[in-house]
Parts: sequence; C-alpha cells; structure tokens
Amino acid sequence: MDLKRKRAECNAAIIGNILYIEAPKNKFIPAYVYYLLESKQCNKVVFKNSSKMYKKENLKGKEYWKDVK
Repeated sequence: MDLKRKRAECNAAIIGNILYIEAPKNKFIPAYVYYLLESKQCNKVVFKNSSKMYKKENLKGKEYWKDVK
C-alpha cells in the first residue's frame, strides 16, 4: 500500500510577535500551530480574514479548535 502525505502550503507574515497565516484555521491542528509559533518566536496567531487572535499558550497540547480558549 502506498501512503502519501498531503502537504498544504500557504503564505504567512510576521508583524511584531504575531504570525498572520493566509489560510483558514481548520487546515491546522492547534498543537502544530503552537510549535510553529515557537519556531518563529511569536506569541499570537491570526488566520485568514479572521479577527480572532489566539495566544500560543492556549494552543499547547490541543488537538481540536473547540478545546482552545
């Protein structure tokens, strides 16, 4: 059986300590975004045209967005 991973790519920008991702949040797992923020040395993330900002500490260890405060 040949298993292939799908890999999505999107544009992102860093302004100050905020990572702006040009994709909807449902394309990501919160815990992955936590590690992405760690690697980019950012504390918050905003997705696509959303006004909601997520703090890094609220994403740690979460698998579903419904569990994120």
